[in-house]
Amino acid sequence: MAGTYYEVNEHLNHRKCVLALFIDFSRAFDTLQHQLLINKLDDCGIRGSLLNWCRNYLQNRTFTVKLNNSFSDPKCVTEGTAQGSVLGPLHFLSYVNEMGNCLKHSSCYQFADDTCLLVSGKDVSNACNSLQTDLDMLIRWCHDVGLVLNADKTKLMVIKSPYMRYPTPKPLIAHNHDCLHQLGTCQCPTIEVVTTQKYLGLIIDSKFNWGHHIEHVCNN
Repeated sequence: MAGTYYEVNEHLNHRKCVLALFIDFSRAFDTLQHQLLINKLDDCGIRGSLLNWCRNYLQNRTFTVKLNNSFSDPKCVTEGTAQGSVLGPLHFLSYVNEMGNCLKHSSCYQFADDTCLLVSGKDVSNACNSLQTDLDMLIRWCHDVGLVLNADKTKLMVIKSPYMRYPTPKPLIAHNHDCLHQLGTCQCPTIEVVTTQKYLGLIIDSKFNWGHHIEHVCNN
């Protein structure tokens, strides 16, 4: 959060607006592919007995369903990490560690499955184009690793000084991986633009003055 705060303030001090895209993934911890996660842990330098321990921890898990007094046959869990576990957030961060490499224009801030992309500029239209390019690349990357971006819960915020006027940003579209938007037949969802957003426990507003968060804390 400190890094996000510092970067936004730097851009505002240079009379730029900031586009903040708050990413939400559908069933983030449930969609991690075990073998791909093992490979990414190896890429992070986790090897030998520790990697074997992680492999044993993840693989060959089973579950059953109980209905009244009847149990289903055991089924193998091939994706995901244990919900509420200490290792869950660490596994997810290792899994998405290379996410920022697919972005050309955005700064990427991550804490577990809370992800925020920042793009700045004095021209809102150009900033929107840059963010759209990175969002397209992010969706392609997510497809390759088995993650799904939740367009309904992903939000866009334009952070700017109240003393500066900027035109309304053009819609940001969450194109599907197989979208034919280049042919003009796109029916993909538009990302909602918000003026407040809760991120890492803090309420950020489009003026970046923390007024909404202070009000929320005082009221509770």
